[in-house]
Amino acid sequence: MKAMLIAPMLARLREPRDLQDTLSLALRDVLALHGAERGNIQMLDTSGRLVIVAQSGFPRLFLATFRHVELDGASVWAPPRGEQRMLVVDDVECDEAFEPYRPVARAVPYRSVVSSPMASRDGRLMGMVSAHFANVFTPSRLELEALRAYCAELADVLLSRAGTDPQAAAEALAAQVMGSVR
Repeated sequence: MKAMLIAPMLARLREPRDLQDTLSLALRDVLALHGAERGNIQMLDTSGRLVIVAQSGFPRLFLATFRHVELDGASVWAPPRGEQRMLVVDDVECDEAFEPYRPVARAVPYRSVVSSPMASRDGRLMGMVSAHFANVFTPSRLELEALRAYCAELADVLLSRAGTDPQAAAEALAAQVMGSVR
């Protein structure tokens, strides 16, 4: 069932594209998978931080707030280094760990978040994919499994399309994202 759910997404992902087009396509597909209104993809930069390399629907406030996310586990957005877990926040207004980010969530606005790590087949963490929902949302087990499988394939595709230095590519894309939002 999971394979049928994401088969068209995986087929599109494998079509020849450049890195930026791949990220845009992946973000559209993840948002469609969950019916989310907003989302972003983060990749690791040369400093080992997550930076936003693709986004849909966010104002500058959100992008500036989460421009760099350290992988030290101190942020609700980033698992501790070496840990690759999904993050599901059904309601940002009720989640204690999300308390520092509520003003940004209210300003955007969004109420729920689902984030999945993008880890390649060899275990290399490439980044995170996040879907944000205007209303309280709890994803099904099937949706989470499909997202996990899609993100694993996406990591391998990004690794192949980013060239020899994916972190430098991430920095260039992050600069474009920040420059394109008013």
